[in-house]
Amino acid sequence: MLKGPGGRLASVLLVLLLAVGVPRTCILWSASDPAISTEELLQLISGAEELPYSGYVEAEGSLGLPTASPFSEFVAVSSGPSRLRVWWQDTATWRIDRLEPLGGGAL
Repeated sequence: MLKGPGGRLASVLLVLLLAVGVPRTCILWSASDPAISTEELLQLISGAEELPYSGYVEAEGSLGLPTASPFSEFVAVSSGPSRLRVWWQDTATWRIDRLEPLGGGAL
């Protein structure tokens, strides 16, 4: 980057400034959370039940059960990352699929 004895220090300071400054700048520019109550949110969701929807969800959890328990197969399936894909058109036309590295299947 920069040459000379002051160049190394300037390079370190530049990297430090970028490492600290970029995340803080992103936080300042991010969208703010709207002030909405739980009841208002539920009304908005209920009012949108006629609209088609497609979405993706990823979550990770752990049951905290020992792997040597009688439920070891259930623990293996239920613990770790879960990825779901959802399609919704109406109450009669919808689908939820579990996504896995080598395929997946409908739930």
